[in-house]
Amino acid sequence: LLASTGSDANGVDSGQVYLLRFEDYWYSGSIAVNLSDSFSIFNGEEAGDKLGSSMTALGDLDGDDLGDFAVSAPFHSSVGYRFGRVYIHFSTLEEPVMLDGDLSSGLFGMQLASPGDIDGDGLAELWVSATGGSAQKSKVYLFSGATMAGGEIRVEDAQVVISATEYGTDFGK
Repeated sequence: LLASTGSDANGVDSGQVYLLRFEDYWYSGSIAVNLSDSFSIFNGEEAGDKLGSSMTALGDLDGDDLGDFAVSAPFHSSVGYRFGRVYIHFSTLEEPVMLDGDLSSGLFGMQLASPGDIDGDGLAELWVSATGGSAQKSKVYLFSGATMAGGEIRVEDAQVVISATEYGTDFGK
């Protein structure tokens, strides 16, 4: 995965993420990569999304022996002003599963991380931070791999939510 958060594919700073299959380059010895030849190209939905601000591998959540991944657009505003959106890409689905933040200027998806399988269900979990602005307390959410693998997920499905104790601390960044 390679990101270009400043790409203007769907408006200024909408962002783009390129999915490369390195077997296409590895054995040829080529070091030149033409991004237009990427296996897949994902575009931010609207101006200012900054798709690709954070990305993480999730392992194989859907059981097809291929890796799944998540990418974020923390400035996405279709649900509300800068609520943020995380896209969970499963190799078995044509379209990603979308997970929207629930707080205006929350910047949901500012950071993504997969700590591996911490709840023992055999699937990796996903940490998502919503660092918010100076008038908000930042939050970090933990989503279960089993919940994500179900194909529908909402912010209310988080197993754990940790809130900062002070405003404007960028907790979770």
